[in-house]
Amino acid sequence: MPKCPCSSKKNYAHCCEPLHSGCQKAATPEALMRSRYSAYTQGNIAYIQRTMAGNAAMGFDPADAKAWATTSQWLGLRVVKRFMSKDPTIGFVEFIARYRKNNQNQRTRELSEFHLINGIWYYVDGTQVLAKR
Repeated sequence: MPKCPCSSKKNYAHCCEPLHSGCQKAATPEALMRSRYSAYTQGNIAYIQRTMAGNAAMGFDPADAKAWATTSQWLGLRVVKRFMSKDPTIGFVEFIARYRKNNQNQRTRELSEFHLINGIWYYVDGTQVLAKR
């Protein structure tokens, strides 16, 4: 069985695949973030779009996302930190996603915000985190 692209060290069938197929919902903001990363590695933009709400959904361009996802070589994901706000329906995950595009290694570091809406976690916003010098 192939390992999950989200770097969890679990098999894909027991990690992100049940979320991608709709058999399960993400239990935590981190689980949703990991499944979204895995979806990008597979070019599964329908899943990415289905798991967005608020500001993130309003500015989303599926064609642009598909082009970026499918022309990048995905190298790995690292969760830097995860935490919940005082409101249990709002969670945050900071992560670093590494990828190769145009023969250059790149990375994005983001603090993502997730909201629990009607019992389902959604990605609602993200802020790029600058590397410390």
